[in-house]
Amino acid sequence: MRLLILLLNSVYSLNNGAWFPVICVSEISQKKPFPIQLCYDDYVVWKNGNSWSMVKDVCPHKLAPLSQGRISENNNIECPYHGQQFNGNGKCVKIPQLENDKKIPVSNCVKAIKTHLVNDVLWGFIPCDENQSENVLPEEYYPILKTFKEPFFVRDFPYSVDMLLDNFMDPAHIPFAHHGLQGHRSDGSPIPMNLKKNDTNTIEVSFIDKINGKTRNGVVAYNRPAYYYAMDGDKKFLNIFMCPVKAGKCRIFFPPPFKGLPKFLIHHFCNKFFNTDIWLHNAEYQLRTKNQKYKMSTTSDIGTILFRNWYETSGLQDSQFFKLPNHLPEPLAPDKQFDPVNDHNKYCKTCSKYYKLRKRLKLI
Repeated sequence: MRLLILLLNSVYSLNNGAWFPVICVSEISQKKPFPIQLCYDDYVVWKNGNSWSMVKDVCPHKLAPLSQGRISENNNIECPYHGQQFNGNGKCVKIPQLENDKKIPVSNCVKAIKTHLVNDVLWGFIPCDENQSENVLPEEYYPILKTFKEPFFVRDFPYSVDMLLDNFMDPAHIPFAHHGLQGHRSDGSPIPMNLKKNDTNTIEVSFIDKINGKTRNGVVAYNRPAYYYAMDGDKKFLNIFMCPVKAGKCRIFFPPPFKGLPKFLIHHFCNKFFNTDIWLHNAEYQLRTKNQKYKMSTTSDIGTILFRNWYETSGLQDSQFFKLPNHLPEPLAPDKQFDPVNDHNKYCKTCSKYYKLRKRLKLI
């Protein structure tokens, strides 16, 4: 019945698009606007009374960024340039310079995004050519969302979302890229892989590998457009939500993988782990700008082959925010591929404070 409801909503809704994670609200200030880039556009988020609002980050008057303004006493967002104010629906409600006998033009508005809070994660419904409906909430598309109560680890990567997923569908890299963190090089071996599920919205691939000397009978899967998971047996051990940011950049929302340690230590480990294959940034440059091709010859490559075929045949490759970039600029130097401040700390109060403390103590 649930699947039927989702299908009918998708087919008959005139508001097609997709829900994407935007921000963990406990990690940003409730007293000032927060700029956020996602899905190839710039937005601003702010606390609006008991809810959260999100509009495009540009004043229609003279195109100033609204995120550099302030939240007014009436919970509107005020432009820093001429003081025009907009409510959570994007309607202009104040123009200080407007003559008393004139009304605010209806066209003087800014595009608003519907938002929905699931525990600590704010989601935005971004209009696009995906087939989700704004009438079906994120936790209905991804029921596991309701189980995550703690703030997620949020991190930007210097490569497109298809490269992120390509990597996630390839368990053969784990013993080498993540040696000492997840498995060891001695775990490297042939990995049989098979297609388990393949439809417009989901791809699942089964695999049998070895990590730390122990055999795993697992599944790697992607549920379009924002959810990846991995299973060992019947148990999901990895859940990651994501959104495209722009060509050559994506963002993940990762539930804390373990508890019992200080938050900054958990996040330090997460960053260290994800940095071990950050050179996907270079690989994407070779693929897109240099037009190099993969050379795949083992069963361990089947996950990548199946994913790339699905990415094209499912239509995702033609979807608005998932198109493959034709050209990317020269790669960043290795020591510039991770910027702690802009790629993680701005989404995390704890790590931001810890980073500033270390800098003050001249530890970095």
